[in-house]
Amino acid sequence: MGFLSIYDGTRKVVLDKDRDYWVEIADHISQGDKEEAERCISKIVMIDGTATPTPDVTRYRQLLVVAAIKSWNLDDDNGSVWPVDLKHVQKLPGSVFDELWKEVDGGTKGRSPEEDRQFPAEDFGGGSDGDSRASDVFDVPSA
Repeated sequence: MGFLSIYDGTRKVVLDKDRDYWVEIADHISQGDKEEAERCISKIVMIDGTATPTPDVTRYRQLLVVAAIKSWNLDDDNGSVWPVDLKHVQKLPGSVFDELWKEVDGGTKGRSPEEDRQFPAEDFGGGSDGDSRASDVFDVPSA
């Protein structure tokens, strides 16, 4: 067992319990796959001499979902299992894609009880006067 074997974990996302459709999602995505996806959100074009960001968030999410899927049993009308690729991820119904994205993005995990104790929600509010300036949190000299 090599170093990367400790990052081989997966989890199964059941999409249709009655018909037993599932997707196996990797617990970790490689840096190379992340880098490819992140290029989609770091695009910049020059418009009238000004650098303007033009992120493609949809493509970013699609590429990360493709990278995270290790296997699935989604099939066509003839029973042939789809290949795991961008073309077939783009065919998924929006709600199914969103469910997979939440799993890939970690949105379904929530915070642990330890994290809740360390970072209680009430600490993220504004200052005593309702203002949330940095000077309320840090010792910032007034101007």
